[in-house]
Amino acid sequence: MEMEKGEDKVDKDLRRTRTWEKLIRLVPGLSGYQGCEKIREADKILRLALADRLASHQAKVEAAKRGLVEGKDFRLLPQLDLLTRKMAQSRDTLAFANYGFSGAFDLQQVGRVELEGMYEFDLALAEQVEALGQMVEALCSEFSQGRAQPEAIQQLEKALGDFMDQLSQR
Repeated sequence: MEMEKGEDKVDKDLRRTRTWEKLIRLVPGLSGYQGCEKIREADKILRLALADRLASHQAKVEAAKRGLVEGKDFRLLPQLDLLTRKMAQSRDTLAFANYGFSGAFDLQQVGRVELEGMYEFDLALAEQVEALGQMVEALCSEFSQGRAQPEAIQQLEKALGDFMDQLSQR
């Protein structure tokens, strides 16, 4: 029984480490959540890095829009305009949100379970931003080949909405 408890602890510590390593790979410069101020700093770095990635994704969609205008293909511009406005709103929500997680900065120290939850939540956000980037790449590729469809824009818009829903749970 003692051995099982020890193995469970090792498994949890290993999972926490792997989660953190994945997050660091997605957001270079993230050093860790140790102590109240470090959590705030790491949170700010994470949010700004994700906001920068969203801005990059938005810029690619803006370039696709310019290509459509130059080609005098205006049929999807209203949908793309709405999408880029939502991307900008998402970017701004990330960049200008209060630092830190709600409840994480009480006078009590953050425990391991809460810390693991924060790691997993942040990793999920970072992975969603990466997935949005892949969707933007696919959409831009479709535009460059002249076969973009409204459904692809709607799927990207839905994924962006899902990301914002997840972010609002923070």
